[in-house]
Amino acid sequence: MKECDAVIFAAGSGGSTGADKTLLVDLDGAAKAVEAAEKQGIKRFIMISALQ
Repeated sequence: MKECDAVIFAAGSGGSTGADKTLLVDLDGAAKAVEAAEKQGIKRFIMISALQ
């Protein structure tokens, strides 16, 4: 993320995975991405999500 102006997080575990993968990717992965962006001083974080 060095030298980035913004981060776009569009990862997701998918609809056919279990709760463990959903937490691992959708929660933990997103939180780690936010933390990494903050450490780099990135002020814009866009999260793309969907409902089915």
